[in-house]
Amino acid sequence: MDVDPLSIFFAIVRIAAFVVVIIFFAYLYTVTSVQLKTADLERYNIELAQAMMSSELTSSKHVFDAAKMNNLNGKEIPPIRSCGYAYKIIVEDLKTKEEWKFGTEPENRFKNIYNTIQNRFGVSIAVPNEEKPANFYGTVNPGRMTLIVYDHLTGRMACAIEKAFILKEAQNLTIENCISLYSFGDPLSCFGFRKTEKGACVFHRRASSEDLDCKSFPSEIKFEEIYETGDSLREKGANPSKPMNILAYPLKAEASCADVKESPEAYVAGNDDDVITVLLCMENLK
Repeated sequence: MDVDPLSIFFAIVRIAAFVVVIIFFAYLYTVTSVQLKTADLERYNIELAQAMMSSELTSSKHVFDAAKMNNLNGKEIPPIRSCGYAYKIIVEDLKTKEEWKFGTEPENRFKNIYNTIQNRFGVSIAVPNEEKPANFYGTVNPGRMTLIVYDHLTGRMACAIEKAFILKEAQNLTIENCISLYSFGDPLSCFGFRKTEKGACVFHRRASSEDLDCKSFPSEIKFEEIYETGDSLREKGANPSKPMNILAYPLKAEASCADVKESPEAYVAGNDDDVITVLLCMENLK
């Protein structure tokens, strides 16, 4: 049978065009997702700034009360709570050089910060006069508020669990590979996530209470602790050095990851079921 070279050429062109289109749309999806995530982060930064400047730390809008800040210095002030983001706020009195800090920031050593947004805002610092009645301010000094919002792995994990619990829908989070999450520590460790008094926390040593990166978390939400090493994942047929999904399943009955994979309808909660806990599972991307 004769083969028409021209037909072969056009077939190759069609295949090449198809591949180019697929690559283009994949790229477009990635860029759009990143832009949407960044816009969401910027929006939260502005909303949080406005809320802080009208919060319990102020005497009036944009005027921070030094006495109130002294009482809450170092704590997290949640005027607008974010499901996933963490924030750090620094308020400075530009005249006295006094400084107050609020919120929490992720641990850099965990290599899990995806993005940050930082803005500065002009504010005033009202200093009460101790010899006068409450809310009488003897001095109002110029000030500055620096607000940093972090998009980080721990926040994304906490948010996936919270959404799974409240929405009764399975959630998933993709990570590049679990081995690269930590800059030091137990070389066998891959991924650990548990609930403590600090909130929902990533950790890399099961026995340690110090090696944690935490995100504030509603106390009523329950989830199963997860701790995976490279060996434990390999035993389950996963490759810890390749991209992975962390899956959060809302359960109506106690189950293992193998149970859910085999019979999801028997264990995963639906709209009419009560969620008793959220189960975390890890597997390679398919």
